[in-house]
Amino acid sequence: MTIKRILAASTLALIALPASADVRWNEAAARSGFESLPDAQRSSAQGVMKQAGLYASGLDGKWGPATARGAIATAEFLEDNSYDRLDFDLHTPEAARRLFQFLLTNEGPAYLWGEGGECDGPGC
Repeated sequence: MTIKRILAASTLALIALPASADVRWNEAAARSGFESLPDAQRSSAQGVMKQAGLYASGLDGKWGPATARGAIATAEFLEDNSYDRLDFDLHTPEAARRLFQFLLTNEGPAYLWGEGGECDGPGC
């Protein structure tokens, strides 16, 4: 999949309403999971989603429609890009918290922009 296709799909995902998501979704639960994180982690998670083209708002660490759409688009993208090895349904606060915490690890962004466990240099 080319970057243009990924960005186009991401843009379409941002336009979609949360109720149409393929992931199991409960807005109150997703919001609770997001808001259970410290402010800096919430803003950082938004930043990761924004870098991936899955979030289109400011990095304020606050829950709103853009964060909701970004969370759904991110969960869907991670599931698709991991060939269904990852599943971040947003139906409980714990599940949502796991998604946002995953974005703050080295592994999370690797799934978002294709960098990760592959060998990238000499001596691998």
